[in-house]
Amino acid sequence: MPTGSESATGVYAFDVGGGVTALGIQPTSTYWSPGMFTLRLNNATGSTVTALQVEWTAWVFNDQGRSNSLRLLHSADNILYTPTGSELDVVSPAEADAAPVSWQATSRAFALTGLNLAEGENFYLRWGGDDVGGS
Repeated sequence: MPTGSESATGVYAFDVGGGVTALGIQPTSTYWSPGMFTLRLNNATGSTVTALQVEWTAWVFNDQGRSNSLRLLHSADNILYTPTGSELDVVSPAEADAAPVSWQATSRAFALTGLNLAEGENFYLRWGGDDVGGS
């Protein structure tokens, strides 16, 4: 399992340390720019879901002089997506960290209320990313 500093673009299961494995991307200016991961949630609770508490952690291995953004959006129909708000965005620094580089975690959380998600219905979370700057 890779631990960071990948030279090949792609999607990886990164070992970020401490027994934690993170789904991640090694982006370039032409790969995953823009890009997205979509998580489909299915209500199998036996009742109507009216609220969700979403918590997630973005892990950055900042070994290159390139900045990328990550934004969380949500949708009830997997067609129209609503951003959660810029305060939840994660943007990596444009300047590379000094060696030795290590994984840095940024946690985010938000509550989504006013839902009416019946038993068996789906709800979608999407993390979208893009280049911000650098080379």
